[in-house]
Amino acid sequence: MASNKFKQITGELAQFLDEEKEFNLAATAVNFSKVLQKIIQQLPTQTLSLSTADATPSDGPPATWVLSGTPETEWPVPGLKNMTVSIAGSTVTLTVTDKADANDSNKEPDYQLVFSGNVDLGGSHPSPVTLTLANDDVTEAITQTVVIGDPTAGQDLPIGNFANSIAIGDLVDALNECNPLFPVNDAELISCTIEFESDSNASDDPPKPPSVSSCTIDGSLTFSTVTIELSVQFSPDSSTQITLSWPSADHPGSCTINTLLSGIRAPFSLPDALDVTLRSFSIAYVPVDENDQLNSNDAHRVVLSSPADQDIPDFRITWSLDENAVRRTVVRANWDRVSFGSLPVIGDHLATAKLEPLVMLLLTQQMRIDEVAALANMTDFPGLETLGAPADEVKSAPPMPLGIHCAAVFDVPDVVNIALHFPLYTASTKSLRALPQSGQTERGIASEDPSPSGQLSPSNETHSIPIQLSLGPVHLDSVGLRFEDEAVSVLLNVGLGTGGLQFELIGLRASIKVSDRSLSVGIDGLGISFASSGVSLAGEFVRDTQGATTDWGGTALIRVGDTFAFQAAGAFSDDNPKSVFFFGYDKQQIGGPPWLVITGLAAGFGYNRAFVPPAVDEVDNFPFVQIANNVARGDPPKDGEPLNLDDLWNLMNGIETYLGPSDGSDFLTVGFTALSFGFVNSTVLASIVFGSKVEFVALGSSTLDVPPGAPIAHAELDVVA
Repeated sequence: MASNKFKQITGELAQFLDEEKEFNLAATAVNFSKVLQKIIQQLPTQTLSLSTADATPSDGPPATWVLSGTPETEWPVPGLKNMTVSIAGSTVTLTVTDKADANDSNKEPDYQLVFSGNVDLGGSHPSPVTLTLANDDVTEAITQTVVIGDPTAGQDLPIGNFANSIAIGDLVDALNECNPLFPVNDAELISCTIEFESDSNASDDPPKPPSVSSCTIDGSLTFSTVTIELSVQFSPDSSTQITLSWPSADHPGSCTINTLLSGIRAPFSLPDALDVTLRSFSIAYVPVDENDQLNSNDAHRVVLSSPADQDIPDFRITWSLDENAVRRTVVRANWDRVSFGSLPVIGDHLATAKLEPLVMLLLTQQMRIDEVAALANMTDFPGLETLGAPADEVKSAPPMPLGIHCAAVFDVPDVVNIALHFPLYTASTKSLRALPQSGQTERGIASEDPSPSGQLSPSNETHSIPIQLSLGPVHLDSVGLRFEDEAVSVLLNVGLGTGGLQFELIGLRASIKVSDRSLSVGIDGLGISFASSGVSLAGEFVRDTQGATTDWGGTALIRVGDTFAFQAAGAFSDDNPKSVFFFGYDKQQIGGPPWLVITGLAAGFGYNRAFVPPAVDEVDNFPFVQIANNVARGDPPKDGEPLNLDDLWNLMNGIETYLGPSDGSDFLTVGFTALSFGFVNSTVLASIVFGSKVEFVALGSSTLDVPPGAPIAHAELDVVA
């Protein structure tokens, strides 16, 4: 049952519109409704002709009238500067809806008056514009809503250009402040909705212009195969909200991190191993509390989060301005945790050890640790809030250089908990390629390739942490972290001992692949030492990946008292072709005349191994000469001490240089060491090399010390023939 008020007003309107096919819809003519008078006062024209009329003043649907405008008047669009709509071809729709109330049959109906036309915003075609006037039954205010554009069809107009037409200064300022951080002004306008509000009871004549209550701009930023939806929300009572999101039902697409970085003109891209596919992301322009600002330019930041629906996103990018108003970027990627579980040789003794949390950070310029921690929001990760720096020293700690870093907490419950960070990729430049600043940006994808080729290279640095932890027979001396083979490797310097027998695990590591986060466990080598009753053994065997092929090599030394020592060295490669060599030196007093007392014998062979004669000044660095000299003249480890690991790697470097794998090359070597007159030590080796031709190579090394043991005179002679 329609209310009395509804029947009265629709009856008056029906009679009024039925009497005049062309009429002046003046507010004074609608004296039967104060609210409707206020609405009509906001209408851009009051001269209209009736197109259709469908009034239902009784029970049933709302009463609706559709009227067409005449071409004499232009409408200045509220909210836009100097933008007008020609009345020609426009329409006005007036809808009256009953607010029937059993307790108040004279309650004012709801009114909605919609004016529709087109406006030229400077795009390739006119854009539709709609003004909706309505009354609010609760606040008794008249609301105006201006909708510009059509969500079903783009306007071919950058939001940055459109923003200059909006008569809302705070909103335009926010867009311009955001643009140096993220290219929002390049987005294409889809639609804009501006809402105004005025008091329906105001008695001002003429009425005051309505005030802006909100403004929403929708747009899209397209690059490659990805279209990002943009929304700008303005309210006088709060900060302007600028958000971007992907994907949507209309724009699913596919997006990797590098696709995104390229599209927004980032001055860098990630190495392929770190580039992953995103399933969703959101981007927000956020204000920064004055107490949290890192410098005077840090009033706002742009933050990307992916996935968009996670409280702690797996991937986060923060753009901010430094003290010189230069854009800088911090990228954060979460890697969850790495648990060690069961490891070779030591089993489950370190099963509780883990790296958690484990985070990757990319910096586009050198920054203080407190700046990195703030921009990466490291408070998401307990234990990494200051990236390992003491809280009272975080601002004075050494800065983090530009590049890609890893941050983690190494934790053995109830034993050790240490936070640290170390580089994965380093750069030779002071900053990754700078972007044009505000006013210099280009629309669309950057013309230059932002790849960091030549800027970022894998870091060879190993970050070591002394631990000195014993767990049963296992002793953990230190933990090292290094980036190699596109994986973050945790290196454990572990010893295992029982009685007089000691094992050293060389390069025991757990590695996490950065591309897919897969975990692998490996070991580079094994050392062993033993001593009992004057007999000692020391040996080490390692994997060498520095050459073109992977070599497994090592050396072992057996010593009995002070009169006998035997050291052997060898290496093999399982690559194609397979190769191997072996060399041994036996120290013992064989005897001879005073001018040539034989003190040891040597022999060796090589299969598919090169034999590169050294330069004269490098004879002592040749692996076979080095071994014979060390045992015959030096002081080898005693009492079960392990071999020096640095000496082993020096030996492996010499093997790579002089005795590397070589298809079709074989050799045989024999030799001896001798002592002449008690103070001249000599090493002589003779080799036959079989390859494309047969070669004979002789190497000799002699030293003279007077007097022996504490010489005041020293001389050396090296020979290559």
